[in-house]
Amino acid sequence: MSLSTHFLLLAVIGAAIAAPLKVEYVLAPVPLKQSSTDPTKLVAVVPLQTPTVVIKFDKPILAEIEKTSEFESNFEQVPIGNGGESVIVKLKVKSTLEKPAIVNIKDTKNGDSVKVMVMAEDGRLGGSDVRRDKLV
Repeated sequence: MSLSTHFLLLAVIGAAIAAPLKVEYVLAPVPLKQSSTDPTKLVAVVPLQTPTVVIKFDKPILAEIEKTSEFESNFEQVPIGNGGESVIVKLKVKSTLEKPAIVNIKDTKNGDSVKVMVMAEDGRLGGSDVRRDKLV
């Protein structure tokens, strides 16, 4: 199986206390798809070689990413502006993902948060792909 048949599958799963963070889109070479049953789950399929992931929110947030070992081994946060509030979070992908990686983004201003799951996926994106079906 060649690297060109692999894809990154981004699943954005919202979690919040009062007013949840709303992800407007994830920049990718393909359109963002939303689950018809749960609007807090968003999926974007991008080629494995995609070097950068940009997540745009509906309002400016003061983003803090939880620097877990999983995050550190797969991503690097790219600074935006002067480090203040921004509507985007930009991540540089360090290498190919061998297993799913969770990115926890928190708005330190109001405590809302969102989880982004990134996982390697092969080119089988039809209805028989059980792993993708379970995400949406």
